[in-house]
Amino acid sequence: MGEYCAGELNASMLTDEGNAFTLERYSSEHPWYLHAYEALPEIAALPSIYHAEDSWELYEVVAAMLDSEYEQWTTAPR
Repeated sequence: MGEYCAGELNASMLTDEGNAFTLERYSSEHPWYLHAYEALPEIAALPSIYHAEDSWELYEVVAAMLDSEYEQWTTAPR
């Protein structure tokens, strides 16, 4: 993605549902994502989130966290 999107993800790349999830979970009022990311054992053991290695292993952990949260979000009453 980085080669084609300058390493950025923007609203035009997501569905309406994807944008709703992203806005809710990444909002500065309720920063769910940041707290969940910091709580991952792979991240919590580091001096800061900025020490996280850019690896496929960490990608898989974060992807699983997001998939789980998205599943909960899609099934929760709104």
